[in-house]
Amino acid sequence: MSDLLPANSTALELAISEVSHRDVPLRTRDVWNPTSCPAAVLPWLAWAWSVDDWDPQWSESQKRGAVAAAFAVHRSKGTPAALQSALDGIGYTETGLLEWFQESPPAAPYTFAILVTVEQQGIPDLETHRMIEKISNSTKNARSRMTGIGIHGRTTGAAYYGAALISGETVTIMAEPA
Repeated sequence: MSDLLPANSTALELAISEVSHRDVPLRTRDVWNPTSCPAAVLPWLAWAWSVDDWDPQWSESQKRGAVAAAFAVHRSKGTPAALQSALDGIGYTETGLLEWFQESPPAAPYTFAILVTVEQQGIPDLETHRMIEKISNSTKNARSRMTGIGIHGRTTGAAYYGAALISGETVTIMAEPA
């Protein structure tokens, strides 16, 4: 409590003085950093950094990634790079865009498909599929239309190969007669 308050201070002034002198264990720079921000404060940091798509059901790493990717998404919004950055942020690092002019034969103008490569776990449910679609709609340019999401699964594992080769000769040594 501060000794600078007058003797006739009100209870409210005394309470404010007492609260304002407590040490706060969190530094401001940690709150504004998506990697060191407490998990309970991440939704407010996402709001402050204008994260377009936020799902409270995401894992903590997905939330931190979405906040960290916010600047890159807004810097290049409306481009394939923005979509890539947004999907990278929530953990889908191997994604691609197949635009209408890249298809053979060319598709309808200004359409695109998202190609997502997932590791062992795949895409868990329909909500995740809808989330990818929602992120696409919020980061794409206004004239383009998404035609679909292609999901490619990849499984990795160890393969062990072995071989054996046996080679030999039979040699008979005979002594000369004496």
